[in-house]
Amino acid sequence: MNRKALHQANIDNLTSLWKCMASNAFKVKSAHMLHAASAPTNRLWFDWASQPQPEDIDVLIKKAIENTRHCTIPTWGQKSDRLAKTLHSRGLEIAFEQTAMVLSLKEIKNSTLSTTRVRPVKTTQEMQVWAEVASQVFGEFGESISVPLVQRMTANKHMHLIMAWHNKEAAGTGLIYEAHGVSGIHYIGILPAYRRRGIARQIMKHLIHLIRMRHCEYATLQASEMAEDLYRQLGFTRQFTISNFWK
Repeated sequence: MNRKALHQANIDNLTSLWKCMASNAFKVKSAHMLHAASAPTNRLWFDWASQPQPEDIDVLIKKAIENTRHCTIPTWGQKSDRLAKTLHSRGLEIAFEQTAMVLSLKEIKNSTLSTTRVRPVKTTQEMQVWAEVASQVFGEFGESISVPLVQRMTANKHMHLIMAWHNKEAAGTGLIYEAHGVSGIHYIGILPAYRRRGIARQIMKHLIHLIRMRHCEYATLQASEMAEDLYRQLGFTRQFTISNFWK
C-alpha cells in the first residue's frame, strides 16, 4: 500500500468500526453520504473519499445542532480543510486532537506475547467487565459502552477484544478490527489506578504480536497526545492530525 492508500485505510478502518457499532447514513445534496453514529461514539462525519460542498456542511451543522446529546465531528487533516474552516466560522471549537499513525509489520522482525495477563474477551462476565472499564476510561469523550454492544463486537469475526488483568483485577482494554486492508487498533484504555505501570505497552505488544501472527502487513491507530510517544517507541509513524470538533 502506498502512502496515500494507507492514509485512507486508517480512516476507513476507524469509520467502518463506528458503522459496525451503530450508525445511520444520509444522502446530502452533492450525493455524498453523511454518517451519524449513535451511542457510544456520537459522531457525525463524511467518509475520507467525500469532498463535501458548503451546502453539505450546512446539513452536518444542522444535524449537530438538532442532536440532543453532545456529538463529535472529526476532520481528516488537510483533506478536511474546508470543513474545519467552516466549523470554526460557525463557532464550533476543537475539543481534542489525535494523530493518525501506522506501523509496517514487515519491519517487526520478532514479537512476543506480553507478561501481563492479557487474554481474549470470551465469557459474558468478561464482556460486562470490558464494557465497564471502557466506559470509565472513554467516558470523558462522551462514550458509554453497553454489554449488548460488546456482545455484538465479540461475535464479529473481524474484531478481537482483549482485557488486561493485574492481580486478578481488570486494568485495561484493547481491540483489533481487521478491515480495509489493515488491522486497526482501538480502545486502548487503562484505568487510572493502573497507569504508569507499563500495562499499555504490554497490551500494545500483545496486539502487535496477534496482528503479525494473522499476517496483516499494517497496523493503524489514532493516538492521543498522551499516548503518542509510546506508539512511536513501538515503531508507529505519524500520518496526519485528526481534529475533533465538539457541538
